[in-house]
Amino acid sequence: MYCGEVRFYFQLKIGESTRTLAILSRYTAPHRWLLSESYGTVWSCHALGDDGLAIIEVSDIQSCIAMIPHADLPCIEGYTSTPYFMMEKLGDDTELVGPDEPEDSDE
Repeated sequence: MYCGEVRFYFQLKIGESTRTLAILSRYTAPHRWLLSESYGTVWSCHALGDDGLAIIEVSDIQSCIAMIPHADLPCIEGYTSTPYFMMEKLGDDTELVGPDEPEDSDE
């Protein structure tokens, strides 16, 4: 499994079948030491840009995530690009934001 940013989707007709594909730019595997020290919670990766382009079947996409840039960490040496950390279910808790309103209204 790896993370990637979808650049665009397209369909390709091969013979009698049409395949729905995506071109994506992959990220590196997560930094092993940081992943281990965070008990598997911090997936810190680097964008591969055009060097990491891949074509995949859209059906192979398992979930939608956010790759959030974070500051360079002293434990990640040898990288000059900005690291990103993976966040799943970004925005799932937004329904909890706002004033409490009673559900029953006699108006």
